[in-house]
Amino acid sequence: MRTYNKQQNDYMKAQALLETLEEEAKEAEQQFIIDNNIKNPDGSTPTRTWAIDDDELAEKAIEEFGAIFDESELGRSLTAARTAFKEAEEKLLSYALSIAPAGPRATLEKATKTNWKIREQIIEAVLKLDTRTVKR
Repeated sequence: MRTYNKQQNDYMKAQALLETLEEEAKEAEQQFIIDNNIKNPDGSTPTRTWAIDDDELAEKAIEEFGAIFDESELGRSLTAARTAFKEAEEKLLSYALSIAPAGPRATLEKATKTNWKIREQIIEAVLKLDTRTVKR
């Protein structure tokens, strides 16, 4: 069985919470559209406010939903979860870089700040790591 360290655990928990809250936010947005009987010109119900075909109606819905959502408990929780996820991600990257070989460490450190793909690859690799195999 794989052993995770604090940084890995914190990242996975923060990611799971963020994904859950983002799904709840999506559902709240869909409910807002349904409750306000918003329809596209073809009669279909848009799935998101940005998917409303009428630009003027879309802008109004985005503004109204945004104001309501930002003041809601879910909105505040989602903002806090995004902040916590970002912090957990930075700590996970810091851990990954701390166990990287000295030679490429500086290059990787710079890359995590400028190259999203490399950043993702480092996160993916360190999440697969069984920390029992790391010598300190």
